[in-house]
Order: sequence, then C-alpha cells, then structure tokens
Amino acid sequence: MSEVLSATNLKFLAQGMWTTLYLSFFIIVLSTLFGTILAV
Repeated sequence: MSEVLSATNLKFLAQGMWTTLYLSFFIIVLSTLFGTILAV
C-alpha cells in the first residue's frame, strides 16, 4: 500500500482533482452566461 500512497501519486491525484474542479467551475460560469443570454 505504501507504493500507492507515494508522494508522486498523491501529487498526481491532487492535480487531477484541481483540474476537475477548475473545469467544472469554468463550465458552470459558461452555462450561466449562456443561459442569461438566452433568457434575455
């Protein structure tokens, strides 16, 4: 198990998590702007 939770793997997992959060935030902002434009 120590190999699975190595520093490199944890760094990779954290990077992937932040990328996912960043992308989802960007998509939410885009969809909100697009929805506002369509509503008007």
